[in-house]
Amino acid sequence: MTVNQNKAVLVFSWIIILSYGLVAIFIHPYADDFTYALKGQSADLIQTVLNERYIWNGRYISNFILIYHPLNWGGIYGYKIMAVILLLLSWFGLYVSFRIVQIKKTLVLSSVVFVIILSSIPNITEAFYWVCGAWTYLPASILLFLVFTHLYKNNFTPSNLHSILILVGLFIGSGLNELFALVSLAMFFLNFKINWRVIGLIFIQLLLFYYVWSAPGNHIRSGLFTNNHQVFNSINLTIQYTIRFIGEWLLNPTLYLFVLLLIRDDKIELKLPLLKKWKNIVGLTLLPISLACFGPIWSTGILGQHRTANFACYLFFGFLFFILLVNKNKIRSTFSFNSKFVFPLFLICLLTWKNNYILFKELSSGELKRMDEQLTKREKILTNCKLDSCFVPVIMEMTSTFEIYPLLQDPNHWKNKCYQLYFQSGLVLPDKHR
Repeated sequence: MTVNQNKAVLVFSWIIILSYGLVAIFIHPYADDFTYALKGQSADLIQTVLNERYIWNGRYISNFILIYHPLNWGGIYGYKIMAVILLLLSWFGLYVSFRIVQIKKTLVLSSVVFVIILSSIPNITEAFYWVCGAWTYLPASILLFLVFTHLYKNNFTPSNLHSILILVGLFIGSGLNELFALVSLAMFFLNFKINWRVIGLIFIQLLLFYYVWSAPGNHIRSGLFTNNHQVFNSINLTIQYTIRFIGEWLLNPTLYLFVLLLIRDDKIELKLPLLKKWKNIVGLTLLPISLACFGPIWSTGILGQHRTANFACYLFFGFLFFILLVNKNKIRSTFSFNSKFVFPLFLICLLTWKNNYILFKELSSGELKRMDEQLTKREKILTNCKLDSCFVPVIMEMTSTFEIYPLLQDPNHWKNKCYQLYFQSGLVLPDKHR
């Protein structure tokens, strides 16, 4: 790409990224946010976090983030800031990874790859705007990408300093969720070699995984689901979802147009010999999403939420671009094309593919603003309601960029109870006439 094209791509990419940041103005807490915020109001915060291991799960890092909830230290503005922080951290993780492997035009590459991830990610709300879903999974994918960027850069023979940095990443990532440990172990064994530092890292990762997985709370949580732990059903659904998600991600035309631009740019090259091997090409594209689907399906019987798929999407595109850049010369020798229309088509697709199109549509039409107004009204009603039953308006302007669970007519349903307990109101019921 020319200098002017690089500038144009950077401007367009950051218009999109900042627009996703703008959405944070309109978001509101819901569901588990209120439950965790209430727990965080305990006089003994540390003990409350430790108790989660025995009543719900063993995630020693994300439990602290969720229980030390932004609603408690920053109110609604703290909640909104957390979304912006995670959005910027997600881009920064890609930027640092590209810097680690010493790719030129790092700022442009990391920004475009991040926008492609944003356009393709299965559930943008659970990825960035819902604190409980977002901060449990996406930071783990950022850390895992950084960890294995270090390892691939050093041919899985890390120095003492790199081993320490990787160990810190493994400790934090494993404490965010079990999937981090599972995927990282699979990736270690994908490139296993007799190296005492790597063997030590694998051993420590196994211990961390066992600590989180063996938490008594996991058995309590698992007991809430009756169709879990079915081998054939789990494998069958995992195959179906893996094909579905990877198929959807590979349908993104922005990916191919950007690759066509990259392979003509002689200034951009990447030398990671391990990513020329077929086992790594297949493993890095299939393993994260397969494990991200299998884990929740095995535990619950369904893939009810897309938080784990969001986790895998970040890794899929990050490693895919590494693989494409490593094999750039082979791709270039295979394809010949007229680049006259590639660049304008690329910019159009960058702005309009899937989530990005929905984002601009909902921002420009005022849908997100109207949803924000309705949720603000709901919260004011509950704050001031001193009656036995509090009727709140049904949210009529449901959006896709920021979506919430609707309240049910049963005031004892957990979604309704979350509002009731947090706002200390009467029974919470939706009223379609308000």
